[in-house]
Amino acid sequence: MRIGFRKIISLSFFVLVAGIFILQAQDPLYPTLPKGSKAPAFSGIDEQGNPFTLTGVKSKFVLLYFYEVHCHLCEVVTPELKKLYDSYHPLGLEVVAVPFSSDSLEWRSYILDQGLNWINIFPGKLSQELLKSSYLVTVSPTIYLLDRKKVLLSERMGRAEQVETELNQRIR
Repeated sequence: MRIGFRKIISLSFFVLVAGIFILQAQDPLYPTLPKGSKAPAFSGIDEQGNPFTLTGVKSKFVLLYFYEVHCHLCEVVTPELKKLYDSYHPLGLEVVAVPFSSDSLEWRSYILDQGLNWINIFPGKLSQELLKSSYLVTVSPTIYLLDRKKVLLSERMGRAEQVETELNQRIR
């Protein structure tokens, strides 16, 4: 049986693309919760010291934003998310922002410095580790979009452009 050069090249290209896709889907640095799964419930305190539960958020869409106070990429993403929040909040979007790797004083200072007027939650040191494993957070920022029933509408996102694309598909 004789296989032509073009068929070999086409088959090789297909195998290469399929292999890249499989490797990206299984990338241990960027794991993600699957779309359509229920978001793990969690609790914490807000910046006023009031108790918070994810199930208590009553909005059409919830954007979970896991970040670190001293993360350079988070410093870039946060102002962009603020703009999206200001634009989409009247249309039913709520942001729940959860910090990692910070203490409560540093967190409160960050909220004031950045002018964050969305829901800011401090989970406490033990809860931070539980949240990281529950939401497969291996990099910052990690962002998920949920519906009102707390079902994931997106896989893990890390850039504001990805968030805006998801919001435009869902809200506008």
